[in-house]
Amino acid sequence: MRSITRPLPKQEYGLSLVELMIGLTISMIAILIMQQMVVFFDTQKRGSSGGADAQNTGMIAMHTLESDIRQAGYGLASLDTLYCTMQTSLPSNGRRLIPIMIIPDGTARTSTSNLLGIPPGDAGNDIVALIYGHTSATPEGVPISGALGSDTYLFGKNTTGFNNDDWVLAAQEGQPCTLAKVSAVVASPPKITVDYPSTGATYAANAANVFNLGSKGMTMRVYAIRNGNLTVCDFWSNDCSADLSGMTSAAVNALWVPIASNIVGLRMQYGWDTSATADMRVDTYCRSHLTTASPTCPTPDGSNTTPATTPNAACDWTRILALRLALVSRSADKNPEAINVSDANIKLWPDQVSDPAAPSPTTTGPSFAIPDRQYRYKVFQSTTPLRNVIWLGAQSSCS
Repeated sequence: MRSITRPLPKQEYGLSLVELMIGLTISMIAILIMQQMVVFFDTQKRGSSGGADAQNTGMIAMHTLESDIRQAGYGLASLDTLYCTMQTSLPSNGRRLIPIMIIPDGTARTSTSNLLGIPPGDAGNDIVALIYGHTSATPEGVPISGALGSDTYLFGKNTTGFNNDDWVLAAQEGQPCTLAKVSAVVASPPKITVDYPSTGATYAANAANVFNLGSKGMTMRVYAIRNGNLTVCDFWSNDCSADLSGMTSAAVNALWVPIASNIVGLRMQYGWDTSATADMRVDTYCRSHLTTASPTCPTPDGSNTTPATTPNAACDWTRILALRLALVSRSADKNPEAINVSDANIKLWPDQVSDPAAPSPTTTGPSFAIPDRQYRYKVFQSTTPLRNVIWLGAQSSCS
């Protein structure tokens, strides 16, 4: 019988140490490459989304501000109304009527230069307040032929255009102005009665004017940056001068309504006509009150150590022809970078010769100190003409 010879099985060998090390090395290199790609694309995504966040929120905030600033002073084209002390049942009672006003950073709520008594916002940022009317009536006002008591105004011709529940402003140079609602209109003799008496003023015949503001009255808004948001307070219906220190966050947000998030910077300057004879052209920009005698903006421009001086007369407002605005927005809280991606300071004004260092966010001037360099920032700049002040024209009674 033949025997069957079977081949022996092949001898099997494992991986050598060298082969294992080579495999591990190749794997580690592949992992490192993938990690680098993930980090690269994540950085690109953060940069793109962070820049888009700053762009979008900044555009919303800038559009809102510019829209209101353009309207400042509408329906109040008279020297009698500018800087008058308001008598009214509204929260703005006793405050000055101004078309637009910058409240510089750090100005205390109780400061005499804070004409509206507005509490400060976030450190390093200005506050802006503006007023305008809502009427198609004569912006120069209607002269009164006399006052019958403290709440009735007599007109020389007729009461055309005045209706019950219209808001009116009675004003005379050197006197407080009265903001009230019409409660009665009489055709003969032509007169109107208002719901708030002008007890603190004496209006003379043919010297005082009544301005018809329509049924909506006036827009009185104050914009400030609070807790990293651009907020607005309606001074027509709310007391924007209220002390915020004892309020809850919900109460503050109800009074100062957030309209744009991640806004960290707001600086403004008046555009001044400092010519010896007013020519209605902007000569320089400054947060401080400039005059023909002192036409140069101080350096620094209203810092915390040298506070900006405030316009303090009706004629001052006829020389403020524009408002220059710089707004700084930041990428969203969810998108901080792993490294510093922003400069320590941002240049705010295009005509700034140099960019001096700003050591802290509370330093004011032409530069803005970045509070956190791991976020991306966008600066928006705008110069808005105050067309209603320009239409008022140069006043011969103002030097």
